[in-house]
Amino acid sequence: KKNPSKVRQIASLTKLMTGIVLAENVDLRKPIKITKKILDSGYGTTDVLKEGEKFRIVELFYPLLVESSNDTAFALSTYFGINKTLQMMRDKAKAILMLKTNFTDPSGYDAGNVSTAQDLFYLARYLLNSRPPLLAISSGGKVDSFGKISFDIKKLWNKNIFSDDPTFVGGKTGFIKTSLYNGLFIFRFTDKEGKGRNIAIILLGSKCLSCNKSDTQKIYIWLQNNYFND
Repeated sequence: KKNPSKVRQIASLTKLMTGIVLAENVDLRKPIKITKKILDSGYGTTDVLKEGEKFRIVELFYPLLVESSNDTAFALSTYFGINKTLQMMRDKAKAILMLKTNFTDPSGYDAGNVSTAQDLFYLARYLLNSRPPLLAISSGGKVDSFGKISFDIKKLWNKNIFSDDPTFVGGKTGFIKTSLYNGLFIFRFTDKEGKGRNIAIILLGSKCLSCNKSDTQKIYIWLQNNYFND
């Protein structure tokens, strides 16, 4: 641990909580219509979202967690309205002991989205135990239980830098200029007896994306050498 209780901006790690509150409170087969207002609300563009088209909520989890689409975060927040969605996110954070966490927009683009490494560990644990399909989506997988996806998920640009690693269970990257580079990554380690163990590695405020990745890899290798090798 290093400064686990220090409050920092978390950028797009926010989208993990956006996904949780929608997954837990809505029939995921419900449709949301993409409007010009939605597309103008978030920073950036998302190729699969076209004005006038409708997408089921479960479909929107893919651009939300794979491409880290701000437009998609705002689209999902229209189901309850942005203010209610944010309150649900804050309430959920408190319920899972994320006591130093606050959300001020559903995408993480706003600098008011803050948390700590300790709080984000609680978030990682909750996702793993209660919402593993969201992690599966973030790692590049497909969840078939709610029907067909109307676009090719393989064409989405996965911004989760370990999506090609077979031991990567899921997680999220995040960046805005004032937060620098953040990562919440869950990996599946195997010990010498063949037992699996999930490990969360959380880094906030890395100076560059490659720094975020290389520091995570250093921690990963240290854990592997000290706890999981013969």
